[in-house]
Amino acid sequence: VLNDPNIDPQERALAEDNVAATKAKQKPLGAIPAKTGPTPMFIGKKSALATSSLGLLFIKGQEGIVTPQLMPLSLAQSLLDTFEDAAPGMGREVLRQRTGWFEGIDGKWRIEISDEAGQFILPLDELVESPSFGTPTIYKLRDVYSHPLLYELYPEAANIDFVYRPAFMDLFKREQGSYNGKNQIQVTPYAEDASSTVLHEIQHWIQQTEGFAEGGNEKSAVNAIMDTFEAEEIIGEVSEAIQAKLEKINAKQDAMYKVSASIPDVIPRLEGIEEKKKALRETYGSPAWMETDEGSALQAEEKAIEQEIKKVLGLPESLFQPGIWESAEREVLSDLTGGNYKRKTEKLVEEQNKAIEQLQKLDSNDKEALVDVIVKSGQAYDLYQRLAGE
Repeated sequence: VLNDPNIDPQERALAEDNVAATKAKQKPLGAIPAKTGPTPMFIGKKSALATSSLGLLFIKGQEGIVTPQLMPLSLAQSLLDTFEDAAPGMGREVLRQRTGWFEGIDGKWRIEISDEAGQFILPLDELVESPSFGTPTIYKLRDVYSHPLLYELYPEAANIDFVYRPAFMDLFKREQGSYNGKNQIQVTPYAEDASSTVLHEIQHWIQQTEGFAEGGNEKSAVNAIMDTFEAEEIIGEVSEAIQAKLEKINAKQDAMYKVSASIPDVIPRLEGIEEKKKALRETYGSPAWMETDEGSALQAEEKAIEQEIKKVLGLPESLFQPGIWESAEREVLSDLTGGNYKRKTEKLVEEQNKAIEQLQKLDSNDKEALVDVIVKSGQAYDLYQRLAGE
């Protein structure tokens, strides 16, 4: 596709640089952000791919090397009966493997395209950073992000509005970006992978353009997906997420045991402070109690215990910067100094038992149990994305 004479030479050069840099795992073009991993993008029948001479077909060359060739949707669909005759009941899966085209559970056809050509045109720090609230500076996507293949397939995508600004009320800087459903993509200055974030939000735009199915009833959606080729991948992703959660729970328990062993009286001391703080709040009100001599002494004592715990757990001050919440040790410190320690430890055991039970169900052949775990796991298994073909 990059050899298409209709593609702007500057965009082709940017895309070729990005492809080369991705393969070499280097950051291209100096400060321009590069993708740190693949971001699959699925398109549908409203794209130029569905009606043009483009498409995907795996062809074995003279030297036995299999390479992808492009094929239109209409031609791919014409092969379905042939594949079905050759492999009864497997025609659609063979079609997906051979051409890339598949029919989603919403009945709409889609195909994955490469994201390698996606590339920011300018370093992000050269863009105007708009305030999180108020009228933003709006760019057109084509002016900040180069993606020749995308714009060839969906020319109107070049006119998507692009805004560079922090998410509103995102105090801990967790949001990477968003699509507002009204032709505007926003990327935050603290997005870990700005290019992948743009591609992810473009996928939401494609989903809206194509009318791909949106979430709906979670259980029925998972049931439908479990009968597709995606089932094994989904189960694997959920299993990995639950295993990671279990490992973090175990790490928190180990940290708690370590603190208890090193500072045997830590819980009674903290509970004593909580009781005294409660009495002061009842006497002086909040936050007036903090200004009293006894209140100041309690806060100093609590701070000293906190430093003892930090030392035992080896927690550096850098771990306490805004937006860092993933450390099991840091969460232990919060649990210990935040009151209601007994209930928190009980809840940790409950979460541990639940994770173990979920992993056991995922290892079973019980479809109903599998669906139940996927729906209730609370992991980042995004039905919206699956149904949209992301």
